[in-house]
Amino acid sequence: MINHYNYNNNGNKEEITPFSLGGNSLKLIKGDGSTSEIEVQGILTKEEIPEELFAPNSNDVRVILPEADVRGYTWFSDPSNIEGFIDYSNNIMDEIFPNDEGASYMEAGFNTRVYKINDYMKVMNIAIVIVLIFMYGFVVLLMLIGLTNVISTMSTNVLMRSREFAVLQSVGMTPEGLQRMLNLESVLCSLKAVLIGLPIAILLTYLINLPIRKTFPISYKLPWLAILLCTLAVFMITWVTTRCAASRLKNRNIIEAIRSESGR
Repeated sequence: MINHYNYNNNGNKEEITPFSLGGNSLKLIKGDGSTSEIEVQGILTKEEIPEELFAPNSNDVRVILPEADVRGYTWFSDPSNIEGFIDYSNNIMDEIFPNDEGASYMEAGFNTRVYKINDYMKVMNIAIVIVLIFMYGFVVLLMLIGLTNVISTMSTNVLMRSREFAVLQSVGMTPEGLQRMLNLESVLCSLKAVLIGLPIAILLTYLINLPIRKTFPISYKLPWLAILLCTLAVFMITWVTTRCAASRLKNRNIIEAIRSESGR
């Protein structure tokens, strides 16, 4: 008997031992109210269960029998001749569940599935990798679009204020003081973006996670390291962009800058 069960508890994966066996027999109650007992030769716990028995089956308690009068059958095997094994399993189905009308099992209400566990797991892993590639590609694309907009906006903002900077320098502001002012502006701009954008992003991801955790055991956890790195990247990008744009104004003549901007 495989005595292990896991379930989704609002995003958290819970694992329990659902059945407490007294003695070495198991009492089964049928749909018509009659009972029968089977002798249990052994019990497998989670630590003793092979990985192949966890997928694709997810029943609460599973009993492995050489033969029995039951509705469904599952074979765990690694046949060298897969087609021959499928023919063999179909013959067993014909013997246990004869279909006199000649219709297919699917049309008669039966569902026959054959899994080769290793291939099944490989296909699932490939599907996960493909989804991750598309997901990370989409994220990178959004990051590049956002980065381009930030660099363009910050550079344009500094260049459009060249007359303002020239006026400040004409009344005594040193280039070092101008640079400190721009550095402080970049820090304040980044701080404002983080204080507004981070709570909104956390709220949106939390709302997205709510319907997911109802189906899959995926709890909501904040990637604090990634958040910290992204925050530092925002401050660094705005600071570097501001410095690069300001460096283009160093060699400009103050008087010419004021005149040119005034004549526009």
